[in-house]
Amino acid sequence: MYKSIYDFCKAKNRGNCYKNGTEPTPRVNFITSLCEKEGIDYELDSWVAKGREIKYDIMSLPDVMSYVPDDKIDDVLDTYNLFNEEGRELLASAGIDAYPEDLGFEELDAMNDEFWDLFDEYTEKAKNIIGTLNQPDNTFFNVVLKGSSDKFVVAHHDIVNPNSDNANDNSCSVINAIAIKKLRPEVNVVLLDGEEVGGIGSGRLAQRIKNGDFRCKWVLNLELSGRGGKNFFVGAMGTPLTDWISNRFECPIVNVPFNDSAIFKRYGINSTVINPLPITSENSPVVNKDGEFLDFKMLFNCHKAIDSVETIDPNDMKEFVEEVCLKIIDEA
Repeated sequence: MYKSIYDFCKAKNRGNCYKNGTEPTPRVNFITSLCEKEGIDYELDSWVAKGREIKYDIMSLPDVMSYVPDDKIDDVLDTYNLFNEEGRELLASAGIDAYPEDLGFEELDAMNDEFWDLFDEYTEKAKNIIGTLNQPDNTFFNVVLKGSSDKFVVAHHDIVNPNSDNANDNSCSVINAIAIKKLRPEVNVVLLDGEEVGGIGSGRLAQRIKNGDFRCKWVLNLELSGRGGKNFFVGAMGTPLTDWISNRFECPIVNVPFNDSAIFKRYGINSTVINPLPITSENSPVVNKDGEFLDFKMLFNCHKAIDSVETIDPNDMKEFVEEVCLKIIDEA
């Protein structure tokens, strides 16, 4: 099961979930085919979102280029490349050898006003060239592997960068969630669409839970679970499930960026996000109960080409599922 991650990463979507179109994406088709191969029943929960105006800025241009008119693409790319060159000079003055497009969320948050002034300037230039962009009607897909219990395991299957393997974010978690379903058939497993754009699929599932389609005690959200095995942290969600896992395993609680658990919490559903990380010899803000540093830098691979299958390990995936996730399911 775990080695199917390599074939899953070869299933390439066009881009983020707003480019799904009307038919199941290559990644959704892989998931449903794998479920059929493993003898797992599934429901393809699909729904249509009507067309909308696309919000964009200078750094999100790669995600919206397929909607830019052909006669404006060259000017837009020139503007984007100029921003990256000038942004790189600003970063170099701050001791960072990188282009803005290569930065992770924490690195960007730490940038000073001069960088964000440049960001605003080039966003305005891009919008003067492009004008309004409109998203056509689009279909979203949650894959529901329904169980008899009131416990849920979720992972998002959507991506941002089609040129990446998207191995750790979040392909490994999808495979791990299906493995959990094989080992604990009574658990509800839902593979969610639209996490990368604000939790569209988790919102859909939360509404179904609140409408009485499912009984729900808690939702365990798997994120970036390709390396680390039984070394992991939980997000600082402030929920009973967060506290239970932290007390049971003596794992660190870490402030994390947006994830689907935030949506479930907003609906009053007990949820937390869990994320393994490998041990590193470098200093790290995340330390396990034995005082070992966990490789927090691995989180910065998200959405980049370096999030490749070479960075994950099916053996770690198996250890995470069988020595951590199953214990949570059996005991919590």
